[in-house]
Amino acid sequence: CKRSTPIISAIILASSTEETWTASVKLINYLCKKAEKYLKKSAPLSPLRLTSNWHDVTNFVSVNENFKAYKVFSHQHQPEIQQYLQDLSPYSSDVTGEIILTPHLLPLSRGILSTIYLHFREPVTSSDILERFSTFAESQEFVHFLEEGDLPDLRMTVHSNRCMIGAETDQSGQNCVIVSSIDNLVKGASGQAIQNMNLMFGLDEKQGLL
Repeated sequence: CKRSTPIISAIILASSTEETWTASVKLINYLCKKAEKYLKKSAPLSPLRLTSNWHDVTNFVSVNENFKAYKVFSHQHQPEIQQYLQDLSPYSSDVTGEIILTPHLLPLSRGILSTIYLHFREPVTSSDILERFSTFAESQEFVHFLEEGDLPDLRMTVHSNRCMIGAETDQSGQNCVIVSSIDNLVKGASGQAIQNMNLMFGLDEKQGLL
């Protein structure tokens, strides 16, 4: 084919006779003409169109050796985060503004590392943050808050149902960065489902997960 198309034709030759080669060439020409006809009907193939199509693809060729933001201001988890903050904390979007979530895609088999930025009106010490998070984590089977100065990475949670959390504050005490790590195929999916099922049926919350 003269044009670059996403169609790959594989011809397996059972023998090397002249008749076989002639038939193979005819088949290749036929497939190329069909591909050209299809592309002309759909839309002209251009570098711009190819780039825009591949921008949202999550296959290996697009993701490998690459790093990109996606679904900026439109990710489905953004309103969920805002909803739970409003239900479980004094947060109000009318006062502090909307939550902003910008997910990035890495060429990894599993894992989500979140970096969360907070700004306080009044200074808050690292020890105060550590105390509050640790108190919460003590009542949760799979939530672990790291010591001051430690931040989680993806390897800490891979193939587990754990959620690891760490936090740092700047010298002013008004800016805080929280980092959390989970395995999105366990804690973010199947492990969470098992944990919920255990709770629903009155079983040990850790059953099948440790």
